[in-house]
Amino acid sequence: GSALIFAGTLLVGVSGSHAEVERTPAQYLSLFARPEACAYYASFAAWIAVCAARLCRVGAGKVERGFLVAAAGGSLGGNTFTTKAASELLASGAADPECDGCPFRSPAFYLLAGCTAATASTALLLLGLVLREHDALFAITVYSGFYILSGALSGNFV
Repeated sequence: GSALIFAGTLLVGVSGSHAEVERTPAQYLSLFARPEACAYYASFAAWIAVCAARLCRVGAGKVERGFLVAAAGGSLGGNTFTTKAASELLASGAADPECDGCPFRSPAFYLLAGCTAATASTALLLLGLVLREHDALFAITVYSGFYILSGALSGNFV
């Protein structure tokens, strides 16, 4: 678990752009539709499918089951690119609600905010489920490691 946290933190620190860029809802949608982003979505979906398939074969209370649930939850939680997009659009819309291209008039804002709520809620639900069966130190370490790693990967590819 500690190695995952270290690797994810290192990846976040040394890669990707840390510059702030203001975008419109349409620009966010085009950013999220780039080939690199679509490849990331496909690989992320495959990872979640592997976790789900393996979970169907592992009994309750097993360490592997706890690892898979915590890893899937952390992976979902770490995908915060929709959170950043929704919060940036919210801030720009709140600053000037009558501006051209106001995000509150775009369905893209509500789609991004809905995705944020769904992924965060599901991630917390999975964390709660794994904490019912396993030690908090184990579950939270795995969850946090995959959260950081997933955030680093999605930040670079999306």
